[in-house]
Amino acid sequence: MKIRLLMFGKNKDSYTEQMVKDFEKKIRPFCELDLQYLKDEKVHDDVEKILKKESERLFNKLENRDYLIILDDKGQSLSSITFSQKFQNIIDSGPSSIVFVIGSAHGLSMEVKERADLLLSLSTLTMTHQIVRLVLLEQIYRAFTILRGMKYHK
Repeated sequence: MKIRLLMFGKNKDSYTEQMVKDFEKKIRPFCELDLQYLKDEKVHDDVEKILKKESERLFNKLENRDYLIILDDKGQSLSSITFSQKFQNIIDSGPSSIVFVIGSAHGLSMEVKERADLLLSLSTLTMTHQIVRLVLLEQIYRAFTILRGMKYHK
């Protein structure tokens, strides 16, 4: 199974980056993991133009058979156990890869959200993109440990 994270912007904090790398190492025995940082557009008044450019960049990275999960504060909120079950169902459906997308500071266009197979909310709290990346990776690792009956979840 291949899992890709497409994320706008870069990690700006060395401590967050180290924790991301730690979870990357933990996840890699379970699947092929690919983290891609996409350039976000400079902030200016025309948000629609920004979202259009970022959408084009994102769509160029997707394949038709990818299962696309968009992180969105209005998406489904799942417990870790429910997420792991959903994760297994997605894996069983045989996509070419599972792609998680974390948008830029402006979010994502409706066009991208409409392409999504799942809108997922990690929390109703506002978090930095660096923390969202970390929480997402931790939940992916947790899902694998739940599915394999490992002690990490307890």
